[in-house]
Amino acid sequence: MLAWCQNITDGYKDVDITNFSSSFADGMAFVAMVHHYFPRAIDISSHTPQTQRHNFEVAFKVCACACVRVCVCVRVCV
Repeated sequence: MLAWCQNITDGYKDVDITNFSSSFADGMAFVAMVHHYFPRAIDISSHTPQTQRHNFEVAFKVCACACVRVCVCVRVCV
């Protein structure tokens, strides 16, 4: 699973996945993963590690619109 996450986010700025906790803390890894599958739905250039809440909100919104079930909420992630 870790290798899959690393593979689909390879090359994304500010994304370096080495584990499932701190590597996902700023939302960039999640945004990159969602962008990988829905590139037209996310303007990846508008996301930075400093916009943590925004990163998660956008990624969750895109998942919801695409009927992708996510088992956590922004409150848990931020």
